[in-house]
Amino acid sequence: MRYHPRFSIYILKSFALWNGLVLLILSMTTLLFSLVELIRRSQTHAFIKFSQLLKIALLQLPSVLDQLSPLILLFSTIILLWTLQKRSEIIVMRSLGYSIWSIVFPMILGVFIYSVAYFFLLNSFVASTKNIHAHYQDKVFRKTENLSSVSKSGLWLRHKKQEDGYSIIHVNHINNANIFGHSIIYDFNRFGQFIKRYDVKQIDVQDKKWTLKSPLLTESNDIQKPVGDFSWDINLTLKKIKQTFQSPASLSFWQLPKFIKLIEKTGLSGTEHLLYFYNLLMKPFLFVSMVLVGAVSAFASVRKRNSFVFILFGILAGFSFHFLHQVFHALGEALKIPLFFSSLIPTCISLLIGLTLLLHLEEG
Repeated sequence: MRYHPRFSIYILKSFALWNGLVLLILSMTTLLFSLVELIRRSQTHAFIKFSQLLKIALLQLPSVLDQLSPLILLFSTIILLWTLQKRSEIIVMRSLGYSIWSIVFPMILGVFIYSVAYFFLLNSFVASTKNIHAHYQDKVFRKTENLSSVSKSGLWLRHKKQEDGYSIIHVNHINNANIFGHSIIYDFNRFGQFIKRYDVKQIDVQDKKWTLKSPLLTESNDIQKPVGDFSWDINLTLKKIKQTFQSPASLSFWQLPKFIKLIEKTGLSGTEHLLYFYNLLMKPFLFVSMVLVGAVSAFASVRKRNSFVFILFGILAGFSFHFLHQVFHALGEALKIPLFFSSLIPTCISLLIGLTLLLHLEEG
């Protein structure tokens, strides 16, 4: 493989430029669609201003573009190589002894640089904007949903009661699917003033009803007294509790391992967060596979003189690989296959297909 610094820098700069242009176009398109959807949702909320909707859309934009990043790399690769071919630059490069790999290598190097920046900077930015977006959107649309938090001391829940007031629930450990271990329930009125507290040895969690076993009641006089088992009407299930957790995308790559350990310590499953963590680990290899697939479609169009067909093939291949990742993600989430392999297998398939086809083009 022939190498020249100026040649590699030229390809790398062109690749970065096209990535920026594709990113800009997708950003504007995504922002427009997000605004239209938010305006539709806010039609029944006359108190919401357009500036608030615009802020929500802007906060949502980084996480959407993060999901689209493999396709951005695919489109950028295809457009760059197709442009070089239209200007006959690829013919000149090949005549000077540069191989396909000499042209593709700077783009792979660019992906490596981007991946380093992604893990040490961009991922944390995306996670923080995702978190701010979720809280700000709930504030603007005036949602008062139940909240949850996981810490070393266990699971903390905030439940808004139908009548005025709310409850804070601390669960030390979840013994199995529907049984909470030692728990404490604090009741407050709507002004935040303490009303009473229950110390419970065990809670049996059922749909719309919790059964408190042998609770000890403490009221404002600080005198603790036992009360019999009783049922507490509460529309809070384990599924809903998990849904109030921080989504995996709102946690950075470096925060995820600690959060997963905290979830598993309480007795809940950290499957969704662990699967997301493995997907992040595989992301650089997924990026490389998209560059290879884009290069295959572009170089094949040069060889066969049928640009439209092969570029369309590259785009369809990119979406097919995305669908393949979604299938394996669903299998991993359902615990049909090990979580790590649900991320590894589709990435390896994409990478191997790209490498094989590019080698075939170079040899042929």
